[in-house]
Amino acid sequence: MKTHVKALVVGGGAVGTSIAYHLASAGWDDVMLLERDELTSGSTWHAAGLLPLFNMGYATSHIHDYSVKFYKTLEAETGLNAGFSVVGNLRMAQTDARMDEYMLYAATAETVGIPHEWLTPAEIKARWPLVRTEDLKGAIFHPTDGYINPADVTMAPPMNTEEMASSSKPSPAFGTAEFIRAVIRTPERAARAPMFTNSQKFTMRTLIPESTAAFRFPPTA
Repeated sequence: MKTHVKALVVGGGAVGTSIAYHLASAGWDDVMLLERDELTSGSTWHAAGLLPLFNMGYATSHIHDYSVKFYKTLEAETGLNAGFSVVGNLRMAQTDARMDEYMLYAATAETVGIPHEWLTPAEIKARWPLVRTEDLKGAIFHPTDGYINPADVTMAPPMNTEEMASSSKPSPAFGTAEFIRAVIRTPERAARAPMFTNSQKFTMRTLIPESTAAFRFPPTA
């Protein structure tokens, strides 16, 4: 295991492997990914895997739109099916206030270029006959929404990065993280890096105790 790297990513879940993959894809030739156990063994394995494109934030919508497009390329690049299913996302409204909220979603989607459709109660009934539409005002439908297998999508970027390494491109290293202050200490040795990303969720507090940090780490999943 290397002792000095350019970028150190801690956490082998969907976020950590994605960061390492994109850094390697951007040409970073010295990236290390550390995982305390196995890939996806933290909060990723029990995630729902939903990929909603309904967002009010411009930046978040761009990230989600990129992610959906990126996931579609993984199987061709790695040979691993990430379990991505495009099934669409239908949000129905029973009040005018909810329809107003969906108009804000639609405005953001139009700015980013995310396709969406407006449906009347009659159109909803025509597409999905089992839906009771008597009390509905309407709905917004994003046809490109879907869901993915979180564990598979986590495994795909490392596989592709290893393939890039065989083509003289960078590859992250995998190890076990125990503790960090200025460096990451593993059972083998310490790893130092000028750039560090903590991509853990539930175990983040065990890596950087709040008593030594200038900010808090709320538990997230």
